[in-house]
Amino acid sequence: PLTTVRQPIERLGSMAIEVLLSVIEGPSEEGAPVHRIVLPTELVIRASCGSALSR
Repeated sequence: PLTTVRQPIERLGSMAIEVLLSVIEGPSEEGAPVHRIVLPTELVIRASCGSALSR
């Protein structure tokens, strides 16, 4: 199994829809809004992570 980063996929999707709808509804007078959204992630260490086996 590969080491991976777990992300809140459902929350990521719903936030993307919210941003998209705000852009569709109309940009502000200054142009398209800039969005920075930070969601929590988790490093899931599996068998692909670790030091190489010595020969």
